[in-house]
Amino acid sequence: MFEDALPEFRADWLLAGKRESTVDFYIDLLSRFASNSPEPNFEDARSWVACASTEPMRRKRAQSVRAFGRWSESIDDNDFPWWRNVPVPTEKEKPQPTATVEDFEAGMKALGNVRDRAVLATLW
Repeated sequence: MFEDALPEFRADWLLAGKRESTVDFYIDLLSRFASNSPEPNFEDARSWVACASTEPMRRKRAQSVRAFGRWSESIDDNDFPWWRNVPVPTEKEKPQPTATVEDFEAGMKALGNVRDRAVLATLW
């Protein structure tokens, strides 16, 4: 069962100088995956990734499976020999509205003190 290797995965991740918050999130996801699929295969992983409710969560699930699979392969354990086949969904870019000159001018008129106006001018 791959869940036994998660503490070692975490330790090696941290020794490599990677972020603790990332590996902790991955371990949480992988623990949930293990509870659904004690002896996972590619189909289990693909289904688990696909059933997440949001695009960002599907992406994170896939990334956690692939990160663990890559690590497992690197130590010759190979718990997830199919990890390369798990697709990582892409997130669609959502354009962010840009402030217009009219927005800037309205903001300058609405602000009463010099400090706030200076901050707005700097951000613009």
